[in-house]
Parts: sequence; structure tokens; C-alpha cells
Amino acid sequence: NDLYFNLKTFKDSFIVLFKNILNKKSFKNRYLFKNGMRDYVKNIHSLKNKNFNIDKGIKNSIKGYFKDIGHYEDYTFSYEYLKYFKKTIDYCRNNNIKVLVYIPPMYSDHFDALSSAEYYDEFELFKKELVKVVDYVDFTGHNTITNNKNNYWDSSHLRKELTEVVMAKLFNAKSKKTPLDFGVAVNKDNIDEHLENLKAQIKSYDLDKTLGN
Repeated sequence: NDLYFNLKTFKDSFIVLFKNILNKKSFKNRYLFKNGMRDYVKNIHSLKNKNFNIDKGIKNSIKGYFKDIGHYEDYTFSYEYLKYFKKTIDYCRNNNIKVLVYIPPMYSDHFDALSSAEYYDEFELFKKELVKVVDYVDFTGHNTITNNKNNYWDSSHLRKELTEVVMAKLFNAKSKKTPLDFGVAVNKDNIDEHLENLKAQIKSYDLDKTLGN
């Protein structure tokens, strides 16, 4: 079974990767460091030298996601990719493997910008369809963590000490204090109420101004 799992999941992962490559219109956005971030080393250096500019980092990050050829270019929810994800979840369930699923906490301006860019409906659809497959913890929206820009390196990457708060919430660890408003356990029974609460949190964000600077 372990051999089957390794070979099969490798094959399926390769298929997903290959399809993503074929659909990619630009190869400019490549991750160069093992931790997944290109700017992490530079950010640490800037922080130590007291010239780290979080406002600039957030603005540049939002530009990278929302500009015409950005990460979100022509984004639409994919039922095909959800099918691959469901196969992974089904395999884990059938083999008594516990899986913890969560939606990471983007900075609040980034969350608001999704609505300004008219991507929020797709983001909602993703959450509605995801809960049909598995329960998850949603860290997005406006809360104690996401409203504080100093918790971030940019608009979508938390600093290390805050990722530990995410892990504590997921594993229900008592050793780390977690804000009560940070992370909502989402299931089929509360998904509609949760999405209504999130939609009510959306604030006006001038995305055109950010993209124009």
C-alpha cells in the first residue's frame, strides 16, 4: 500500500504540475528558495538593519497578485483540481491518515482587494465546494492577526512566530495563546453563516490606486 501510495500520488502530482505548467502564461513568478519565498532572506536582512518597509512590501505583493499578468490572472475556480484534492482526502480517510485543512490568513487589505478585483465570488465558491469534501479552518477575513500588518512579510506571508499561532489553532495546542477571533472551524452546518459573516467584514479597498502606483 505504501508503494502504491507513493507511486500513485507522485504520478497524480506530476499530472497536476504538468497541467499547471501548460496553462501558465508567464514563467516570471518562480520560487527560488527552499522555504518557498524569494524575498525571505532579503526581508530578514532588512529587518535586522531596521530598514524593512512593510507598507511597501504589502503594496508590491498586492500588485503581484492583482496586476493584469499577476498570480490571479483570469482566476476561476477549478472543479478539476478539486477532484484531485478529493482523491487525496479519500485516500487518507481510507488509510486512517488524519488531514488538517486550512485556508491561510492573508493580510486584511489583500482580503478586501479580492472584492475590489471581483474575485470574491470565486473565492466564496471555492470555500463552498471545499467544505463538501472536508471540514477546514478558515483564517481569512478581518481579525486580530490579519488586521496587524506587522504580523506579515507582505500581503500573504505571515512571519514565523505567527505561523506558530496558526499551528496552535489547528492542533488545539494550549501552550500557545491564540486569539478567539482567529480561525473559524468550518463545516457543512455553518458554512453559509460563516460566509455571510465574512462578506459583512469586507471593507472598501482602492485597488486601482495601488496598481497605479
